Amino acid sequence: MKNILKNFYQKILSKEESLFINIENFSKEINNSILNFQEFYFAIKEINEEKIKEKSQVIELIETEADELHRSIIDKLISSSIFSYIRDDLISLIDKMDDIADNIKDATRLLSEYAPSKNILKILFQEEDMESYIECIINSVKVLHNSILSLKTSDVKSLLKILKDVEKYEEKADIYKVKLLKKVYNEFKNFDILDIIKVRDFILMVDNIADAAEDASDIMLQIFAKGLI
Repeated sequence: MKNILKNFYQKILSKEESLFINIENFSKEINNSILNFQEFYFAIKEINEEKIKEKSQVIELIETEADELHRSIIDKLISSSIFSYIRDDLISLIDKMDDIADNIKDATRLLSEYAPSKNILKILFQEEDMESYIECIINSVKVLHNSILSLKTSDVKSLLKILKDVEKYEEKADIYKVKLLKKVYNEFKNFDILDIIKVRDFILMVDNIADAAEDASDIMLQIFAKGLI
């Protein structure tokens, strides 16, 4: 099965080596963004305002660089010699990966530019469920990144397992999301309504990160199902 994956790379992607390198670099940018988002979360948890601002700015810069790579890759895919039925899937994959970067930026911007009160942050961001939730989100993106980097080297069975792990993390994140939303609504009377809305929106925006990662992994699975890998 490893040869099947190797043959896929040789027949499809190796013809556009520079394109695949760009896809790898794009994935690295997104992985870098989610790692900075993890540090942003810890800064929020500790209410470290200087670190919050610093990480927010870093994530903004990464998203800008990712956007440029996204446009470049799409342009190259459109003009590439890759078969149209695989090219369309790759375009969808790149678009979903770009959604991850956008959602990371949006979630970060929400709390950095329109920060809720410190009291609500102390209560809800000290929750173990919140930390577990963020961890699931981060892992879903990291695992997707590993799957992109594994295209050259992994066998199909191992790669499919990696992609299934993205779905597992997204499903676990959904469980924590429901728990956290219930806790937010339970605190409704204790905090300003705008603070409640901001924290709720943050939880939902973060969920969009894992959803986009799962969508990207599903597209890769569709490619496999077509018998291309």
